[in-house]
Amino acid sequence: MQGMHLREVTGRRLLPALLAVAVAVLFAAPAQSMAAGGIAGTVTYSGGYPASGAGVTVVSDGSSGATQIHTTSAASDGSYAFGGLSAGSYTVCFSPSGVGGGTRFYNNVSSVSSATPVTVSDGSTTSGINASFPYGAQVSGFVKDQTGTPMAGVHVSVREPPCSSFYPAPDVEVSSGTTRSDGGYVAGYLPVGTYKVEFTSPDTSYAPQYYDGKSTDGAADPVSITSTTQDFQINPVMQRANSISGTVRDVSGSGVGQVTVTLYTEAAGGGPGSYVTNTTSTADGRYSFTAVSPGSYVVKFWTLPGGTVEYPTQYYNQTADPARATPIVLGSGSAVMHVDAMLQNGGTVTGKVTTSSGSPIAGAEVDIVDQPGDDLEPVGYARTNPDGTYSVHGLPPGDWYVEFWGRNGTAMELYPGVVAYSDAQTIHVADGATTSGINAALPPAGYVIGKAAMGPGKQAQASATFFQVGSGSPKQLLTIYIYLNPNQWHYWSWALVPGTYIAEFRAPGYQTVWSGGAFSEDQASPFSITAGAETRDIDFLLWPDGVPRPSPPSPASSPASFAWPFAAVKPVLSSLPVLAGASHRLMVHRKGRVVIPLRCAAATRCRGALTLAIPAGRKARRSRAHAAAARLVSLAHGGFDIAAHRSGRVILRLSNKGRRMLATPGASLAATLLLTAANATRTEHVVLETAGAPRRRTPRRAR
Repeated sequence: MQGMHLREVTGRRLLPALLAVAVAVLFAAPAQSMAAGGIAGTVTYSGGYPASGAGVTVVSDGSSGATQIHTTSAASDGSYAFGGLSAGSYTVCFSPSGVGGGTRFYNNVSSVSSATPVTVSDGSTTSGINASFPYGAQVSGFVKDQTGTPMAGVHVSVREPPCSSFYPAPDVEVSSGTTRSDGGYVAGYLPVGTYKVEFTSPDTSYAPQYYDGKSTDGAADPVSITSTTQDFQINPVMQRANSISGTVRDVSGSGVGQVTVTLYTEAAGGGPGSYVTNTTSTADGRYSFTAVSPGSYVVKFWTLPGGTVEYPTQYYNQTADPARATPIVLGSGSAVMHVDAMLQNGGTVTGKVTTSSGSPIAGAEVDIVDQPGDDLEPVGYARTNPDGTYSVHGLPPGDWYVEFWGRNGTAMELYPGVVAYSDAQTIHVADGATTSGINAALPPAGYVIGKAAMGPGKQAQASATFFQVGSGSPKQLLTIYIYLNPNQWHYWSWALVPGTYIAEFRAPGYQTVWSGGAFSEDQASPFSITAGAETRDIDFLLWPDGVPRPSPPSPASSPASFAWPFAAVKPVLSSLPVLAGASHRLMVHRKGRVVIPLRCAAATRCRGALTLAIPAGRKARRSRAHAAAARLVSLAHGGFDIAAHRSGRVILRLSNKGRRMLATPGASLAATLLLTAANATRTEHVVLETAGAPRRRTPRRAR
């Protein structure tokens, strides 16, 4: 996934702990003009019994273009087949359908590092790529309650991560069992590997439990299977479920609805630890958590900036500092009530955003942040109205920085009218007061366009930091993220003010490189930014730590300087409105993510299509044979119906399944489109989300 200058809002809508309920829908398109190969085989259990419904995933190694992921399920006779694959090398992974067996990789190994690659050639199918889930180890034991009475009907679930970690997904159940009348159970067919085990009683007065006595998936102790003859004994004692409840009020004492209340385990040093669950307060301010396992917990009360209600974030008991949150200690079968919150009004910041000539900018983003560059960790944000005015409400008292992100060729700016992080000044916000006149006049901007690549190694998340040079020391203006794999990727910076710059490129586990292929700041090659223009070919190549670097650096001969047929153009939403019963808007981000938040009063009423037009680049327009096109090869979850046209226009329609997915408040549905032109690819992500989705915090700057 390549980094671009496009703005993102999804980072503010989903919590990391909710990724398990987010549905990632992945598409892949081959980088070549033809895709004629295939892979086929049979999946069985020991003894030759067909593994009907077993999941099969193939993942390309990226040698022939962008990484491709394709999934299917085994038929009733255990057979499966993939077609339309680009020539190249693939990893094949098999997941059982819950009967037991554990994930297997071809050729019958349990780890991806030991997997045998499968070679696909144009015009032929590589057959005989089979898998057998062996009779293996088992997890067994007896489940009792606190009095020692056996518990019947308890579901025992053995899980492990899915085949592919390319997108967030919940663990896969690979074996299961149900306790008998004596409390005994067996969950078998487990190969060597590491698992998590959960026990869930049909009696909801008992809390779910993970091995070894843990209350959450994140805190679960691993179950290590080291031999296929092993019998791993787990004898859990189920605890009576607890409950936590309370009321959220404002300073007048009135109940406040639509406040998100999040439950965390308490961290070892105090404050929030692992996410457990969240809920929303009712109209009169009440909320409750049920089926909570014994342990120590922290409760957080917060609202979405720009939502129906806006208040500063607060932790129980009446503190804005998570480290000072009062923990709630639960035993067994207890009900803790009156875990209440009295939300403060908070402060307000108002102002107006215009161009340098005084014309109002509609849709510009205003971020209130603790430190410059923390725009994905804001304490509040808003978008400007058609007349350029804005208001940010519900801000905690304190001193904050303000960032203004322009549109239509205007640059990012910080208050008071500066562009360098080091020149920014704070504003003071008081509870119940309005800080007005925080205005910005955004100057015209230019852009940096380049190719990013890495040497031998694994995929990584790189950062590109741009420094303006002149008199004095270089001043940092912007840091963007660029997602790399062992192939090349295109990047595009956010709008920068005209001037002379150098750039630094970093990634964890990789050697730092500067513009021009230099390995130190003093040797970095400067480049110029001109208003309304694109500065091209600021390319870089990263090399892993400990791997000899090219000497001298030669970006021109590296994969970073491949021919890129797309011009740096923004995708545009070409038809509005198209969803009856829903409101939506197109937003774009420097990472190449195209975000269309879908707000539905009732998700099942959403109908119609979103049309995303991807304009072709200048080089692509010269050749009709290489006109920009978007192609869909596989659909993993069926949340969208897609029609792709050779003009580069992609039409996304919610399928019936997608509408059902989005019927859950806070759910989201994502699509990844690989756009092809000539022999290059570009990735675009589309995210649809229902109203009420909580925020995910994704740090933007490399620390």
